[in-house]
Amino acid sequence: MRGKAKIKTTQFLKTSLILVLTLSLSIFTFLALFMSHQSASTIREISQMYMSSMGDQIAMHFETTIGLRLDQLVSMVQTVLPADAHASPSQEQDLITNAQARDFTHLAFYRTDGSFDMMYGAEVELTDPEPFMASVLAGEKKVAIGNDAQGNRVILLGVPSTHAPTEEHPCAALVAGLPASYISDTLALEEDGNHVYSFIIRKDGSFVIRSGDAFRENYFDRLRNTITGTDPEIYVTGLEDAMDREASYSDVLEISGERQHIYCTPLPSSEWYLITVLPYGQLDKSLNALSSH
Repeated sequence: MRGKAKIKTTQFLKTSLILVLTLSLSIFTFLALFMSHQSASTIREISQMYMSSMGDQIAMHFETTIGLRLDQLVSMVQTVLPADAHASPSQEQDLITNAQARDFTHLAFYRTDGSFDMMYGAEVELTDPEPFMASVLAGEKKVAIGNDAQGNRVILLGVPSTHAPTEEHPCAALVAGLPASYISDTLALEEDGNHVYSFIIRKDGSFVIRSGDAFRENYFDRLRNTITGTDPEIYVTGLEDAMDREASYSDVLEISGERQHIYCTPLPSSEWYLITVLPYGQLDKSLNALSSH
């Protein structure tokens, strides 16, 4: 009897041990999965805060930099151009002198028929003339992209100017130009040190300022051809919806097998949107660099 009792006791202990081990394994598995989810969620939250901070800082720098340039044009209009009258040759020369002193590469009167009356610099053509015209006629300052006669991309800044209103096509704005590289250089859109980079697009996805690795003319087409693991139209639709609302957009994408966090924010005085990109693998490095300052 004692032998049978011992066997039963041994079997009970073995069964209990198996149950305890199974329960422990289940608990540890659950905790590991839970902590992994919490870790991923925490990383995403940190990434979101970091990207929104960086994107907003670049946007504010854009506003300050371009705002200063637009204010320079406003000052030229107020101090040089006569109200409701033709600009004399000497006044036009004063405008040219002022613009060249500020390193503008182009200067022109922009007429209500959409034509440019160039004072100096190669002939230019706006890429998006309709919103530019609507803004200056509404008394707003505006920045847009165009091309000169040689095919070079030019940043065009316009401020309302209504001198010579009796002409068939009176002046709508005074417009000055800068090379497209001015924005990418001033805003440091490509940060090679921490692998964060930015570029600027229009609402239709076409590039205004692109990063060095952009191999397509349209950012939305780029997403459609490089996103893996999910339907790219989800992200394209999300971006388009945010742009329609003039709102920011943030999400994590898988681009060619690499997870990347993107952040989109509208830029003031323009029809443009800033896209900032950070590969997930570089998040720790970027955060460490940020904390060291």
